[in-house]
Amino acid sequence: MLVISTAVTTSSAAHGFGKHKWDLDADSITATTLLQLISSTFSITASAWSKTSFALTMLRLSGPRARHLIWFIIVTVNLTKAVSGGLGWVSCTPLYKAWEPYAEGTCWDKRAISNFNLFSGGK
Repeated sequence: MLVISTAVTTSSAAHGFGKHKWDLDADSITATTLLQLISSTFSITASAWSKTSFALTMLRLSGPRARHLIWFIIVTVNLTKAVSGGLGWVSCTPLYKAWEPYAEGTCWDKRAISNFNLFSGGK
């Protein structure tokens, strides 16, 4: 997942990702935004899977009492990461407004999404 995320980010850089938005045309902004949305989904999935992998190792090493806590951690981490990965895809109406900033439509408050992603990233 991380390799895919890196490849998509590299492709995004070829479209202008990393430059100031004033230095890009509308098509480049659309392309980089969509590619970064895809990249972040893969990156978040990679993060969740790496944490789950470590937790599964801990399950093998732990006693019966600790297993309940580890399973709780596995479930909550994967749920918060799934929500975090999906927020970019469901936060705008219509959907393409998420990567097409000049399209008509509405999006959720970016601060709320950012705050949830910060919370999710802390897990």
